[in-house]
Amino acid sequence: MKRHKLIIDASYAHVRAACAWLHEALSKSISDEKLYELELATSEILTNIVKHAFDSGRPACRIHVAIDIHEDMLRILFIDNGKRMPGSLAKSLNDSEGKAMLPSDLDEGGRGIFLIKSCVDKVRYRRFGSNNIMLIVVGGRK
Repeated sequence: MKRHKLIIDASYAHVRAACAWLHEALSKSISDEKLYELELATSEILTNIVKHAFDSGRPACRIHVAIDIHEDMLRILFIDNGKRMPGSLAKSLNDSEGKAMLPSDLDEGGRGIFLIKSCVDKVRYRRFGSNNIMLIVVGGRK
């Protein structure tokens, strides 16, 4: 297993840099199509963390990202010290039985969850102490 780690401040300016870092770390390990999907999911996750988990004045807003490259799968872990994800969104995100459904045009949220679940094989969220932990998994490299 090979591991890559990154710690960024929770800001929109760092989302693009984190996606470039992910691209560099994975470009030789997976197909271009899977890489695009992981970049899309990562961008959505990081943008949502910045947008929803942090108040503008909150100190020490950090996001930890770890990529584990296994022979037959990739795991990307996101840990932040922001606000807890609302229960209904966490339940929808963790629902592995249901297909990712695009919300109606009138729904306020849920498009990000649809996008993330469409790009990866597995996604899990949990709150542990004062941290949000999200894991995405993609199997079948190249």
